[in-house]
Parts: sequence; structure tokens; C-alpha cells
Amino acid sequence: MINVNQLAKLVDGFVEGDGNAVITGMAPLSTAKKGDITFALSEKDFALAMGTEASCILTVMQAPPIPKTLLRIKDPKTAV
Repeated sequence: MINVNQLAKLVDGFVEGDGNAVITGMAPLSTAKKGDITFALSEKDFALAMGTEASCILTVMQAPPIPKTLLRIKDPKTAV
């Protein structure tokens, strides 16, 4: 298992929210659950992110504020 702070160090990212949240899997926004990390890369994704149960959302630096734990990085597509 890895937490969000540890992931941030691996991908040179910035954490907003609970950096101690444990990540146990990865899933799309529509099916993500607690323990999952998911992606939000577009305006449509940002809106969907509000309702996700994911423990963390990997997103771009310029994404709008989302009331979830975010891992902001320059290029989320290369983080995986």
C-alpha cells in the first residue's frame, strides 16, 4: 500500500487534502471507491469528480478546486 504523500514524491506532485489517504487501487471516475485513485483531466471530469468516492484524484495543476484529496501534477498521463 502507498499513501498520497508517497505517490506525490514519486510523480513530483502537489497534494491538496489528506496526504495520508491510503491508495490500494486505480479506477475510472464513474466506478472509483474508497482506496482508489482516479483521474480528472477535463471540465467534464472535474464535474464528475465532485461525486466520486475515490480517495484521491490525480489532476492537472490548473484544475479548479475540488473538495476532495487531489494530487496535482504537470502531466497526469505520464504519471501512470
